[in-house]
Amino acid sequence: MEIDLNKLAKGILIFSLLLVMFFYKEGARLEQQKQAIEQERQEKEKTKQALLTCGSDAYMRLWYREEQRAREKFELEHKCASLRKMTFNEKMTLNEFIEQNNIPDAERLSAWLDFEEIKYCSNPPMLFHTHEIDQQYQDDINECLKKYPQE
Repeated sequence: MEIDLNKLAKGILIFSLLLVMFFYKEGARLEQQKQAIEQERQEKEKTKQALLTCGSDAYMRLWYREEQRAREKFELEHKCASLRKMTFNEKMTLNEFIEQNNIPDAERLSAWLDFEEIKYCSNPPMLFHTHEIDQQYQDDINECLKKYPQE
């Protein structure tokens, strides 16, 4: 039995070409898979950064609200301290307030404002609603988590 070297060479060549094509396609598939994994990793990193930024912004809003309320409380206490020097009781009318404090007619408008503020000072609303501040912060964080979900 004689082996035809020509046919054997052609067979080996065809087999080699098939192997090359297989490994080329497999390499391309692996490269695509690698790129998809890298893209997914980058997307996760981008989402993580966006979530951190969103959380940081929520904390800054929390800090701003607390600072704003502290300023309002300070301003109210300062204004009320100066108004407490005036004669006032809750049953008093505006005219009685003006008479008791010897306020000139030219200052009646500002006296009315003082009268309203002093009524406010005698029964101030709760300025520091800590649970509301905490709830707003938690709502902001929940919104961040909805916007940028983590796996």
